[in-house]
Amino acid sequence: MSNTARVRAFIDAFNRKDIDAVVAAFADDAVYHNMMLPPVVGRAAIEANIRGYTSPASQIDWIMLAIAETADSKVLTERVD
Repeated sequence: MSNTARVRAFIDAFNRKDIDAVVAAFADDAVYHNMMLPPVVGRAAIEANIRGYTSPASQIDWIMLAIAETADSKVLTERVD
């Protein structure tokens, strides 16, 4: 699976509110930095953080405007969250 496909699957999981799938995308020692908030370290802390801000939402609709992948597999997305 390409990194672009991984990012699309990650965003699709958010849009379905499939938080188990979202969290499964992270390594055990991952750092999740949602800009304007402090970084969260570790899968368990990331899950608690994500569940905390998604559980009150009746739906999530991240709209993908553009996606690009570089030759060295970095992915850039332009979205409306």
